[in-house]
Amino acid sequence: MRLTPEGTRGTFEIALDWLNGPDRPSAVLCCTGYQAVALRLAAARAGVEVPEELEIIAIGDIPAEAEPLGPISYYGVDDVFARLSGVVVDRAVERGDRPGRLHRFDWEYFPGTTTRDDETPRRPDDR
Repeated sequence: MRLTPEGTRGTFEIALDWLNGPDRPSAVLCCTGYQAVALRLAAARAGVEVPEELEIIAIGDIPAEAEPLGPISYYGVDDVFARLSGVVVDRAVERGDRPGRLHRFDWEYFPGTTTRDDETPRRPDDR
């Protein structure tokens, strides 16, 4: 577990220290997309192979333009921004006195290039 400051630069610096240290992780679950992008860039700088030596999964969608080294695996909601904007617009158009309602968005796993699939060979020292 590593706490990082807000912003990509501070996260990158902490990730780089972690990946160059004695307790380097083999997998990381990032709470935000920018953390996953910063970790992926730090891995490239540290010479850590992704996903062979380090797997990265993010919580929430990551825009493709923010992934310079390829798509990052994540858990999220397909079309989340279109769905959220639909909810907001619907509520604004039909203001009335109706009570709010629950909108359920089921999360899914979206594999990218930062996690191994069942076909990817593991290194002998992986446990």
